Amino acid sequence: MKVEKKIIWLFGLTALAGCDWPSDQKKIDHNDGLPPGVKHIDEIRSKAEFGFSKRILVKSVRAEDLRNMLRRPDKVKVVSISRFEDYKNCRIRGAVSIAPEKILDEVAEWSRDLEVVVYGLLADLDKAKDAAEIFANAGFSQVFVYEPGIFEWFSKGFKVDGPCRF
Repeated sequence: MKVEKKIIWLFGLTALAGCDWPSDQKKIDHNDGLPPGVKHIDEIRSKAEFGFSKRILVKSVRAEDLRNMLRRPDKVKVVSISRFEDYKNCRIRGAVSIAPEKILDEVAEWSRDLEVVVYGLLADLDKAKDAAEIFANAGFSQVFVYEPGIFEWFSKGFKVDGPCRF
């Protein structure tokens, strides 16, 4: 029994001899190469019903950075995934309304070089991330989620369309 423990201990020591310790390893910055204004990345798995198995990176964008992105309207599409009634009431200026289940049909003609920003009501965050995942799987490489949604946008005094009655 003592011999077995020594052999296992020696085997473990031998296996570790060539390994780098965590303190010697290069620190990985998972936000390297992201556009300005992206505060973090959520990794989410593609849903089985869409038949995709790769991991998708969905980036979050801050209100101020989204406002700057909107200065290039030919490069950015803002998509509201809220109910159409909520979209009619208040939306980011220039946003389009697309139900998540209709995304693939609605964007078939869009250039895949566009930056796509998906948002909704704060309560729609999971729905917005799912919609962003659909965009990414459809070939759009720059897909963002504006997590706080229309309430924050409106409260900051940024440009909106609709009466915005809450």
